[in-house]
Amino acid sequence: MRLNPLTVKKIRRFRSIRRGYWSLVILSALFLFTLFGEFFVNSRALFVSYEGHWAFPILHSGIYTGADFGQPYKSEARYRELQAAFEKDGRGNFVLMPIVPYGPLEQDFKAGVYPPTAPSCATRHFLGTDTLARDVLARLFYGFRVAMLFSLAFVAISF
Repeated sequence: MRLNPLTVKKIRRFRSIRRGYWSLVILSALFLFTLFGEFFVNSRALFVSYEGHWAFPILHSGIYTGADFGQPYKSEARYRELQAAFEKDGRGNFVLMPIVPYGPLEQDFKAGVYPPTAPSCATRHFLGTDTLARDVLARLFYGFRVAMLFSLAFVAISF
């Protein structure tokens, strides 16, 4: 594909403006990162190994219940609790969670601790929680994706 010489000139001019060029590169990289964000920030497990069977809840369109993993409830599996139960049990079952194991709307109240809470690597709230005990990093992550999708749609419609 051969570009119009005027277009080539405009692209070269844009690349010469370092701040604009690198802003585009960084925003594009962050946007691509957030498109695959469920693998990094999500309350569903990436991988569950239970009694020799493998489950990939992050890729599964439906839900896995707690009963599917030997838990006494039939609602959706609570993967952080399941991970703690498997570690305590010591029978070789395990759960692999994302780096930030919280959703953007999920509340994480702890007994005797009133939100907002400070950042903590132990609880994996890397930027802390807000006043409703929701993870700040998860909310920023998904909010950035929504804002970028909205702005791209707005630009596409305006052209």
